Amino acid sequence: MTAQQALFPDREPMTPEARNQIAIETGWPKINRRRGSLIKKEIADTITEAEQVELNSLQAYADCYIEQVAPRPPCHEPMARARRTDPETSHQAAATVDVTRSQRLVLEVLREYPHSTFSAELIARLLRSIVPPSRVRGALRELQDCDPPRVVVVDRRENEEGNPASVYRAIES
Repeated sequence: MTAQQALFPDREPMTPEARNQIAIETGWPKINRRRGSLIKKEIADTITEAEQVELNSLQAYADCYIEQVAPRPPCHEPMARARRTDPETSHQAAATVDVTRSQRLVLEVLREYPHSTFSAELIARLLRSIVPPSRVRGALRELQDCDPPRVVVVDRRENEEGNPASVYRAIES
């Protein structure tokens, strides 16, 4: 008989799942510190293959953990997906469509830091394992092309590889 059963004879014993959840919650600060140090290595381009595998695993864990303890509120902001040059009927139809998940997540990143600017590459890093980088770029294009535009290019700079990169900012609606 466990101490729990002796103190609470009418209560069901703790399940393995509950024990795992307690272990996960008490281990979160250490896990998140490790994840942060691996992200720094990745940005500095000094991460090993084994560390990259570990980081991918920790990132997936972090996404699940954050979704459990602090889920994002649903976004019900309607957004037109018609281009400025599309006919009026396209604008009317688009007005009934909600923001896609990837567009919503990209906008949340940009709106969370309204006085900052972000490249598509940085947004993709922040949304890693949630939205693929190609989808981040697509969402940025769609957010620029919609009527009214939700995102604007404020600068063009070289990225870490020396390639030209657009820098974005959300437009207040």
